[in-house]
Amino acid sequence: MAFNVGSGRVSFSICTDWETEALADLPTILLMSFDILHLKKHFARRERLKDHLRKIWRRVKRVVRPPLHRPERHTAYRVLGTDYGGWPVIDGSLTAQSRVFSFGVGEDISFDLELIKRFGCEVDAFDPTPRSCAWIAGQDLPPGFRFHPVGLSDRTATLRFAAPANGEHVSFSIRGVEKAAEVIELPVQSLGELNMKAGAGRIDLLKMDIEGSEYDVVPDIARRGPRPSQLCIEFHHGMYGFTDDDTRRAVALLKAAGYVLFYVSETGREYGFSHFGGDT
Repeated sequence: MAFNVGSGRVSFSICTDWETEALADLPTILLMSFDILHLKKHFARRERLKDHLRKIWRRVKRVVRPPLHRPERHTAYRVLGTDYGGWPVIDGSLTAQSRVFSFGVGEDISFDLELIKRFGCEVDAFDPTPRSCAWIAGQDLPPGFRFHPVGLSDRTATLRFAAPANGEHVSFSIRGVEKAAEVIELPVQSLGELNMKAGAGRIDLLKMDIEGSEYDVVPDIARRGPRPSQLCIEFHHGMYGFTDDDTRRAVALLKAAGYVLFYVSETGREYGFSHFGGDT
């Protein structure tokens, strides 16, 4: 306890032992705070460097192993969503009345949420895999986002899916079930059946990242429809046993059905197609 007397006023303060120790350690605490801030800046710079190197590596790969296809037509678009979950949207193509189907949610709905925020449209998102369903259940979702625990295929069925070999990964696939350590059965439906249930009529944009099932879905869309005005598809050639020719055949089917390729990502896997004058 300390007393101060002066100018007719008396004041006192009390310092406990732990406060005294804390004051004694103040230089150390300040140095630790400085070190933490320095580390944060260091890691931020390192992450920026890693991101920059990844972009360079993608460009190098495009030179060493050129993409299977290149855009056929110059179309103004913008990529919405994160670097991992972003997809192209043609400028002026969506409004609040647009309907969007998004297949393959995983644990990234940045694209879906950006569509809802930017255009005020509704998004029907589909993913039957257990980890994705659990992740969605823990999210604070806007009213325009509707989730359906069902997958996309060329028919209505219950299919066997192979769990990812790495437990930290989220993607299940219909390929590789014979060698998978874990196999589960999940419901799937065709696009026509899902569209009819949703009462959507014309689909303005469809995104699919469905781990190889696109090679069953694309022929079904080309043959029976419905044909969305925009298609965003990740092809998985070189994965799950699919070849470059599998992707070439799928793209040829879409072109024969009236689709125009306007976008190919730096990875050479994500494609954007437009079809504004065809059937629903």
